[in-house]
Amino acid sequence: YYLQTSDSLWSELHAAGEHEYDRMWRMPLDDAFLYSISGSNADLMNTGKPAGSCTAALFLKHFVDGLAEAEGDEGRLRWAHIDIAGTMETDKGEPYQYKRMTGRPTRALIEFARRFAAKKK
Repeated sequence: YYLQTSDSLWSELHAAGEHEYDRMWRMPLDDAFLYSISGSNADLMNTGKPAGSCTAALFLKHFVDGLAEAEGDEGRLRWAHIDIAGTMETDKGEPYQYKRMTGRPTRALIEFARRFAAKKK
């Protein structure tokens, strides 16, 4: 439920998610799904099938300026699309989350921010 352009950003978000048991995984973010949001009577459409999470990320990526093209691009933007639609609610309770709204990925993002701030000190 997570798409990004940076291996280092992926490593940091993944580690924070594992620490909080708020797991994330990588999904494809390449032009393979671009056909489903292209064409029609606009340059881009904001919805596509198949792969709704992937096409949503591809749509948003077109509006992000300054993306790093390769790992190590100094001063370039590291970007992630975190899709929460499929994980925002559950019908069964688990030891770590209650029934209904899950709050995912709040715990992982707080841990990511905590670690990021600690590195800046």
